[in-house]
Amino acid sequence: MYLNVHEPYLDAFDLGYVCSDEPGYYKDGEYGIRIEDQVTVIDAELFFDEPYYKIDMMTMVPYEPKLIDIDIMTDEQLAVLNERNAQTRATVGALMLESGYTDEYEWLMSKTEPLTKTLKTTGGGAASIVPSVLVVFAAIAARLASLME
Repeated sequence: MYLNVHEPYLDAFDLGYVCSDEPGYYKDGEYGIRIEDQVTVIDAELFFDEPYYKIDMMTMVPYEPKLIDIDIMTDEQLAVLNERNAQTRATVGALMLESGYTDEYEWLMSKTEPLTKTLKTTGGGAASIVPSVLVVFAAIAARLASLME
């Protein structure tokens, strides 16, 4: 069963298709949280029997770092989050500076600083194949749940 709120379920995606990635967690009768990112389908530059595609993140708004429990993320997942933040800094930050939005630029820089773990854990394994946005979401959900207890 699929929850199709505002986008149809598709069995296949074509190049250039834009859709939203909306992982969520809902505790029955208590609360629900969800994050949303826009993604687009791009060429993965792989071809076997047919071309392969991958998704590219379009949303360039940082997640609130205080809500991310990075200690439950693998090293690979943390690297993906830090790369996303670096892209946001480079792209959006440059536009903010060109437009004279210095206060907003400082805010963006504070929310996209590279994150490091407080405890040393090892990455890899089966968890590393989970899409990074879902892991970030799980880290946010875990932190919010702990704050609500």
